[in-house]
Amino acid sequence: IFITNGFFVFLSTVYKFAVDWFFNEKEKRDLENQRLISELAFLKSQINPHFLFNSLNAIQYFVGINDRKAAMIYISSFAAFLRQHLQTATSLTHPVLKEATMLKQYLGLEKTRFAGKFNFEVGLPQEIDLPEMHIPSLLTHSFVEFALYNRVLHRADNNGFIKISFAKEANALLIIIDDNGIGKKMSVSITEIKGINDATPDADLMQERLNLLNADHGKQKITITENDKQNEDGLVSGTITIISIPAPLSI
Repeated sequence: IFITNGFFVFLSTVYKFAVDWFFNEKEKRDLENQRLISELAFLKSQINPHFLFNSLNAIQYFVGINDRKAAMIYISSFAAFLRQHLQTATSLTHPVLKEATMLKQYLGLEKTRFAGKFNFEVGLPQEIDLPEMHIPSLLTHSFVEFALYNRVLHRADNNGFIKISFAKEANALLIIIDDNGIGKKMSVSITEIKGINDATPDADLMQERLNLLNADHGKQKITITENDKQNEDGLVSGTITIISIPAPLSI
């Protein structure tokens, strides 16, 4: 009887320990998830002001040259984009269709601001199962803005071009940003010369946000690959950035 009672005491102790451990681990995971959500929201808020700063500069420019028509068109387009932008403020992810729409709006605004300097194309294959596809809010926007300001707009001519396309692999959504800018190496040199006060997305901040998105090591990671293109003469002719996002996405 003593052995039996002792055995039950032992089992009870083990059971209590296991239950306590389980709930402690769950609490720690919940707190960690809350921390990640908070930090991601903070980082997103730090990246977004770059675009707002540039847009206000554009409005100031049109007003300064007394082009009321251009100013009103820009303000109207900017308001439409800002409305979409604010709707994503409380969400870490949104549908890929919304991201594509916002990219078109954003590049349209920048094309108005930098008239005649570049063109763009945002394509979205119909075969992608769009209703089920969600991606981190404004993640693509940051890389497109970076490509535009650090590579495409530094071309010597006014023939800049950015093409954004979407493709689906077995377990991932691929977002391809294809530009004909000056390439990564020259871009880094120019960025170093301009310094930290330039109002474009900060590469370190973009990487920090990506690290937080990938903080859960038990899942497939969001990956970014960037490679320069070469023309027939072996000269850099642009850069291709590929963002691979697990499908379905879990944050």
